[in-house]
Amino acid sequence: MGLVLFVFPQLMAEHYVPEAMIASITAAAVFANFWSVFLGPLLDVPFRGQ
Repeated sequence: MGLVLFVFPQLMAEHYVPEAMIASITAAAVFANFWSVFLGPLLDVPFRGQ
């Protein structure tokens, strides 16, 4: 996650990638991780031990 948020945007900026594209790529990566954090506990509830 740290690579996507810090390293890759810097590398893309060094190669003159437009800022809007950098923001879109970063947002897509953060969005994907958000769903795993959000849905993880919800999916664990049906499978917890009784």
